[in-house]
Order: sequence, then C-alpha cells, then structure tokens
Amino acid sequence: MEKNAITFSMVVAKFLNDIRESSGLSQSEFLERLEMSQSSWSRLNRGLSFLTLEELRIACKLLNVDASNIIKSAEIAIEKLKNQENIEVLSAKKAIDNKTVATTIVAAAALAFLLARISK
Repeated sequence: MEKNAITFSMVVAKFLNDIRESSGLSQSEFLERLEMSQSSWSRLNRGLSFLTLEELRIACKLLNVDASNIIKSAEIAIEKLKNQENIEVLSAKKAIDNKTVATTIVAAAALAFLLARISK
C-alpha cells in the first residue's frame, strides 16, 4: 500500500501562503521581499527543499504574524494529518533521499485539500 508523505516545511509554507493571500499581498511581491525565487518556493511546496529559520522569520515579519503561532499551527495540523489521513512526515534528509515507490510526496493541491478537510 502506498503511503503519502509531507514535510514540515510544506505545511508551514501552506499556512504562510494562506495568510499571504488573505492579506492581499501578491506572491511575486512576497517572494521578492523574502528574497526567494519562484522556483525555490515551488520546490519548497513540493517537499524538495526546506524553509530556513531566517526565511521563516522574514516571512512572518512580512505577514505580521508570530513565527511560533505558525509553527504551532503546523504541528497541530501534522498530528491531525498523521492520525486522520495516514500521512507520514518526512525529515528533510529522508524527503530528499526518498526514491522508493512506497512513499510519495503529497502535491501542494492535495495538501491544501487535506488541511481544509481536517480543519472542519
């Protein structure tokens, strides 16, 4: 049976993106201020790269949110995903090294759907 997987950075990025959208800040402006390329943001959302603490700090400052609230929200969401959706959370190294068929990284759209589902 194939098991779906996510990374912590994917969940944090999803929360940051939701806040960015609700604040009316465009993705291009957000990424420019964050000094991150669109391709880097895309890799992060696909579990192929990871958000640094510095990037998280800057993103939270741009969005006027507390980083600890984002981290706590991501932790809660991850626990629900693990329990309700049988999602595995991969470490950074494991996600990059993951070449097996047994585990597939959940696409950003699927992650958004799953997060919406568990928040009901």
